[in-house]
Amino acid sequence: MPRKSTTTPVTAVPMGDGAVLDLAEGDGGARPTFRRAAHIPLQTLDDIRVEQARVYRRMAGGRVSSQEGARMIWSLSQIAKVIEASILETRLVALEQLAARAVGHGSP
Repeated sequence: MPRKSTTTPVTAVPMGDGAVLDLAEGDGGARPTFRRAAHIPLQTLDDIRVEQARVYRRMAGGRVSSQEGARMIWSLSQIAKVIEASILETRLVALEQLAARAVGHGSP
């Protein structure tokens, strides 16, 4: 019995440096086109929240497979964890410096 294919057709291929070879669009789908991926800011937790919502809407609209969307959401969650750790580290350093100054001045 032949095995059923579980692969998803490729519609876009990353070409590096933000460029994407789009195989699904351009001249009625007959000719691939190149497009630049938009720069998406991912510097703050709010940036991550906005991008996760965008990915969710793309999945809900059928423009991104649930498997690919889940990968993107997971990656964004990992970036959020790093941002959270960085914020906590910055606050901890500030508290340690404040405590060191208080000890140095004889304050309890």
